[in-house]
Amino acid sequence: MTVDEIKAFDIVQPSARAMIESLRAIGYSPATAIADIIDNSISAKAKNIWLTFYWSGSNSYISILDDGTGMDEDTLIEAMRPGSKNPLEERSSNDLGRFGMGLKTASFSQCKRLTVRTKIVNGSIATRSWDIDHVIKTNQWQLLKTPNKNSEERLLGLNTLMSGTMVLWENLDRLLGFDSVVISDHNQSAFYAIVTKIRIYLEMVFHDYLEGINPLLKIYFNGNNIENLIQPWDPFYETHPATTIYPPEEVHHKHGVTVIKGYVLPHKDKMTTEELRRISGPDGWNARQGFYIYRNRRLLVAGGWLGLGIGKTWNQEEQYKLARIRIDITNSLDFDWLIDIKKSTAKPPYWIKDRLTTLGEKIRKEARDVFVFRGKYGPRKPSYEIKRIWNTTNHNATIHYKIDRKHFLIQAIEQILSTKPNLALFYALLRTLEETVPVAQIWLDTAENADQQARPFENSNDLEKKRLVSLSYSILRNSGGFNHQSACQILRECEEYQDCLSYIDEISKEGN
Repeated sequence: MTVDEIKAFDIVQPSARAMIESLRAIGYSPATAIADIIDNSISAKAKNIWLTFYWSGSNSYISILDDGTGMDEDTLIEAMRPGSKNPLEERSSNDLGRFGMGLKTASFSQCKRLTVRTKIVNGSIATRSWDIDHVIKTNQWQLLKTPNKNSEERLLGLNTLMSGTMVLWENLDRLLGFDSVVISDHNQSAFYAIVTKIRIYLEMVFHDYLEGINPLLKIYFNGNNIENLIQPWDPFYETHPATTIYPPEEVHHKHGVTVIKGYVLPHKDKMTTEELRRISGPDGWNARQGFYIYRNRRLLVAGGWLGLGIGKTWNQEEQYKLARIRIDITNSLDFDWLIDIKKSTAKPPYWIKDRLTTLGEKIRKEARDVFVFRGKYGPRKPSYEIKRIWNTTNHNATIHYKIDRKHFLIQAIEQILSTKPNLALFYALLRTLEETVPVAQIWLDTAENADQQARPFENSNDLEKKRLVSLSYSILRNSGGFNHQSACQILRECEEYQDCLSYIDEISKEGN
């Protein structure tokens, strides 16, 4: 290098103590941090992962042990280097990493001491440790070759495996909080509340790997028995017969292929209480509606509408809670989708927004129909059009709710009343009902107690429903002048009788 070249620049080394504290502030939650470590285990072809969460105040620790391929000493040193890989480098198709920072930033976000012990088949065991207090004290990137003296027994789990890696987090200052290191029942409960959230998150993020009789991956939670296995959470409930599944679509781009698949989940009336609880997912139904973005089968984004919409940005609203859309991308599309370092956010590129918006509008409309119009749910729609006694109209930019004057019960009452004074009184009653629909109260009750809304005649016993169907049939035959077949068909088309179809079938058979 010439003198002129040397004069052209300065070498500015980042301060170790300042940089390592900055790396702690990237914004991981405990759950996203653990998931990032598991990504490395999957990339190392692990089949089993054992998570251990141990509470003991300031001596608490978390370990992640896998039976993957492990690393030799040189590879371990490189893996412990902040920024160990260039994000622009081409990755293998099954690699869940990108920035070469996950192991370090995820760990530093939760703890002050990160120790990694690893071994390969027929190879020796290698260990390296980052101690943030030591880095701050020395202001140098000194990667320690031995663990803390009290950590050795916590690393013994690796000894039973042919190959694998153990990641050990100690001095959990960020995960616990500085005021939570004292041993107490309250702090212990707070610690295990965090652990529960981690488990729920992992069930969601890695469900594709955990599903099936022979899953690609098993994750054990505080133990190594079958009862310690975490169970996958399937956002789409494909096995339920009332789930509407749209055929997958492929969107081709020069960097890779994106696969999109839409789902409308069953109405609550088609699910048991346990199914409702399970499928609602973390944070409830509304939070889980929308797009699900997967990268190499690993879930990155679980719900939300990605800032898309027609006319205005879509919001997560009660009537769309059954709409879920799966998007599968490969790691070759990371930069197109702006995948962040935590692998928890993504943004659709310009070349796919229109397609996602079109499909999203279709799925949202179908989900709204299922939510509002209970008799129409499920993938197998009736061959006839279901009719409602209440209709929605839009007049002068305001929404109105009107009783259908052509409904057979309304027309039957009109015939019975016959005289103008009586009809005028009847029409006044209908108009009063229409003008005083308690929309705000219904909206509030639905928002606060969505799963407690009753179906038509849900609280009526079988005898009451049978009598009602029989009375309606008589009105159609006698006052309406319909023949037997037409009367039964009209009853089947009425929304209010969708839970009474068996009684209609009985009347239909009796007439034959």
